[in-house]
Amino acid sequence: EEFPDITVEMAMFDHAVDPVAEGFDVVTMDAAFGVSATAVARPHLEVPLLLCASPGYLQRHLMPTTPQELSAHHCVAQWAAGEADHAHERWTLEHADGTRESVDVRVALRTNTYALSLEAVRCGLGVGRLTPPLVSDDLASGRLVPVLPGWRAGQLSFNLVYPGRRMMPRRVRYVIDTIMAQRDESL
Repeated sequence: EEFPDITVEMAMFDHAVDPVAEGFDVVTMDAAFGVSATAVARPHLEVPLLLCASPGYLQRHLMPTTPQELSAHHCVAQWAAGEADHAHERWTLEHADGTRESVDVRVALRTNTYALSLEAVRCGLGVGRLTPPLVSDDLASGRLVPVLPGWRAGQLSFNLVYPGRRMMPRRVRYVIDTIMAQRDESL
């Protein structure tokens, strides 16, 4: 309402974006991606990863009761640049009591987006690590089932990335401040 003439243009990419070179005012980006030397990156959001599977998959395979039992399951993962072995991955899980365990899992399918991973898990291809906002409706409806519900399967961290602070338009500063204030309220 403060800037009624602003038009928001939104794009989704599965790779690092340089806001300076690509002409974006503000980017929310996976913290694992590198940031251009001409950009500013501020920690913005951390989202836990939960383990889920479809009821159909769990009818064909026993529900794991410990992290180590995941090694006998098909898993759905996301790829990261530079991974050498695409058929295996090491997942570190953290229990609610703070206990951490790492397990080598067999990757049956690797995708480049969490949306594709969600569809694969829904179709019964394996156990996936997905975010609560992505799977909340599926968990509530029973379309997906939590696997090892007392354990977190890592987290995604995001940065708010934007060109340097010099000569920043007021509308851009307002958007950044609004996003960061909402983050601070949710902490």
